[in-house]
Amino acid sequence: MPLCWPQSEKETLSAELLDETADIEAVRLPFTPAMHALLRTQKQKLKADWFNVLAICPETYFETVEFGPEGYTVTSNRDYDAGEEVYVSYGRHDNDFLLVEYGFILDLNRWDCTSVDHLLSKHLANAAAERQLQEAGYFGDYHLGQEGFCYRTEVAVRTQTSTKSDWDQFVGGFSDGPLEFEIATQAFTADHLVEPFRLEAEAAVDSLQASGRRPRGACHILIERWRQILILLRLAADSHVARNDQ
Repeated sequence: MPLCWPQSEKETLSAELLDETADIEAVRLPFTPAMHALLRTQKQKLKADWFNVLAICPETYFETVEFGPEGYTVTSNRDYDAGEEVYVSYGRHDNDFLLVEYGFILDLNRWDCTSVDHLLSKHLANAAAERQLQEAGYFGDYHLGQEGFCYRTEVAVRTQTSTKSDWDQFVGGFSDGPLEFEIATQAFTADHLVEPFRLEAEAAVDSLQASGRRPRGACHILIERWRQILILLRLAADSHVARNDQ
């Protein structure tokens, strides 16, 4: 997983993932005998977490989970053939989260998205826009997903392309505003989000492919993740073109 990668490998992560990895690394403790007590506590926490997983993740096909002095007993709700792989859901997480926390990504992930905070933040640096978004509850947590940019992202972008009164009408759900603001919003998104992110992703892929010194496993995962992001960007760009053609 990225926490264990060499620094040269970590530098190929996106800015958002690099920050998350640094946060995790800052609190990592060395393994010592004193940590056995912590591990016992974690065992109890794991027991509670199992039930949380079963409650919120229908993809976890377990009927019951029982705990005893010899360990866990997991009973499935259907029959499995000998040698058949049994899957368990890690929860409703995007591939960035799975990469940082567990060191893998999914080829097909219905909840996949990626943060664009690092791209938008430079445009929201003025106090007025930040206060505007803070007061409305829309500051930060901007994402690009399989259906395009999230609503929070559009709200943030419109602080740069609409008047304050039209922005208030949009956030309040009363009006999308004049067509000129819609066009300006789409242009801003294409120029300041899609295009810079595309260049960042393509540069990362080129850099990883050109380097023969990196471990193949980590390098392969990173290339695939950046390619997934390029697909999300392509879908967003196609959606942008379709909206303009309407």
